[in-house]
Amino acid sequence: TQISKNLTGKGNALVLEGAPTNFNIANQIVSSLQGMPMVPPDITTRMKARNPKLFAENKTVFQNLSSKFQIANGRIITPDLKLGTAEFALSGDGWFSLDKEMNLNSVLTINQKMANDLIAEVPMVKYIVSSDGRIDVPLTLTGGVLKPAVKVDAAAMTAKFQKAMISQGQKQVEDQVKSGVKGLLDN
Repeated sequence: TQISKNLTGKGNALVLEGAPTNFNIANQIVSSLQGMPMVPPDITTRMKARNPKLFAENKTVFQNLSSKFQIANGRIITPDLKLGTAEFALSGDGWFSLDKEMNLNSVLTINQKMANDLIAEVPMVKYIVSSDGRIDVPLTLTGGVLKPAVKVDAAAMTAKFQKAMISQGQKQVEDQVKSGVKGLLDN
């Protein structure tokens, strides 16, 4: 308490293979999608059926976790946290308190297989897939370190969908104009 408030320093952390127990981030993320427009009400059940290993345990197994950090005022501030698993990567910035609270703004990047599984359940998702077949999902992790609340940034996701839909509409109009002009030139 008094020591934790006076503790200062900075450094780098690297953890190879680990698992925070009592917390399955994939389960939390998919559950947080429930209730969003165009998302099936049983998305969690359906994604668990497609990826039983990912959801099987009540922990998040990772291959690596790294970050620079600074300790000050009872917090560990991490500007570049990176966590990697076989199915997804998480990058973000925020803080962990020495009282076991956290607040991270992050981006979850879902691998191509998981992206395809998600598209099969929510077809609209295909509009936000990157050129390498992955999906980036902005989210926050807040609350207790041992069991944080995971919340998808619905406003940012809505903006991504809107931008993708406008882009898709513009492409369709351009294709129709090109086709019409080609037809006129052919005649």
